[in-house]
Amino acid sequence: ATLLAFAPSLIVSWTVFDARLSQKPIPDHGSEQIAAFSINPGFREAAFLSELQDGAVSPNGSVAIDTAHRHNVLHGGIWIAILDACGRLMMLKRSPSLRTCPGAWGLLGEHQIEGEDGERLARRALEEELGPQILAVVAQSQPLLQRPIWFYANYGANYGNRSDRQITWTWKVTLRVT
Repeated sequence: ATLLAFAPSLIVSWTVFDARLSQKPIPDHGSEQIAAFSINPGFREAAFLSELQDGAVSPNGSVAIDTAHRHNVLHGGIWIAILDACGRLMMLKRSPSLRTCPGAWGLLGEHQIEGEDGERLARRALEEELGPQILAVVAQSQPLLQRPIWFYANYGANYGNRSDRQITWTWKVTLRVT
C-alpha cells in the first residue's frame, strides 16, 4: 500500500509507514466471514449516504465477503479518516491485486465481523491495516456520526458485477505524529 497525506495545497508522502506497508503481503479475504444484516419490518433501505434510523436493521449472521459482494448481501463496514497532528488526511492506495477497485485511492476501510461494534471495528481496522504499533500514536478515535450510513455501489462488469450494499460506520482517528 502507498500512503499520502493531504493538506491544503500540499500532497506529501507519509513515509512513517510506507516501508512497512509496501512489503506487507495482501491476503485473499474472499472467504473471510463478515457481519450480515437484514432490514427490519416497517423500514426500507435508506437514501444513499444517509444515517440509518434506530432499529432499521438487525444482525443476520455471517457471510463470506465474496458472497456478500456477488449476491448483494447487506453487510457492515467502516471508513476511517486518519489525520496526523498537523491535520493532514492519510489516503491509502489499494493493492493492484484486489478484486474491487484495484489501485484506487481511499480512506482506510474494513468489513465488520459479526457482533463487533463501531469502536472495536475501528481498532481492529487500524491494527490489521497499519500494524498494532499504530495504536501507540493514536491521540483520539471517535465516530464522525452517531449511527452508520447507508452505502451502495455496483461496480459493474469490469469487477465481476460485484456490489457493496453496506451499513458503514464513519470514523475519525487523529494521530500524535506528523
